[in-house]
Amino acid sequence: METVRYEYHPAWNTAFIEKVIASYDEVMALIHEGDSEFAKILKFHDWIVKNVAYRLGASYADYAVGALANRGAVCAGYAQCMQFLLEQEEIESIYIAAKTKKEPHAWNLVKYEGHWFHVDCTWDRGVGINPNVNHWYFMMSDDEFNANEEHTEDWKDSKKKYPTGNECIIKNKFYENNTEIATDEQIAQNPIILEHKYAPDAQVVS
Repeated sequence: METVRYEYHPAWNTAFIEKVIASYDEVMALIHEGDSEFAKILKFHDWIVKNVAYRLGASYADYAVGALANRGAVCAGYAQCMQFLLEQEEIESIYIAAKTKKEPHAWNLVKYEGHWFHVDCTWDRGVGINPNVNHWYFMMSDDEFNANEEHTEDWKDSKKKYPTGNECIIKNKFYENNTEIATDEQIAQNPIILEHKYAPDAQVVS
């Protein structure tokens, strides 16, 4: 029997919990025995981007349960949902809270093959009810992630203690132009190739 690691809140009613479980079951049905860590990261990202609308007024919009139950969240809910799903597969990630040029924002750093990569599900979400899945901010190095300088470097503040100097890049971004959730066939046909780089002044957080 599968065990889901989450603490229930006494304010959640049965209908709310059933919605959470239904969404959880839907996304976890994408994961198969033998899937690589990268396949899991990609599938979780794609499901969230495809299925969770940006919705300021949704209940529990700042939390993973809100993203799952209501299919609506703000950046904090997107990032917590991604982190929660990764935790179920024992994939290490960090919730990032920082400032963009316009406002406070949240996203994830995800650890893969010993390197940290940025994943911003919120900004990969397209516009409308059934938007395209985008990968503008998926599994990016520090430089790639902020190439347009929109996220700013606020997250690198030493007081925040996030791992910095993340220079490793994915060379074959086969998913880059995908507009739907990546398929098992596509993932199997494109093993990930990394260009390993380490910044000499990197701040490493284990």
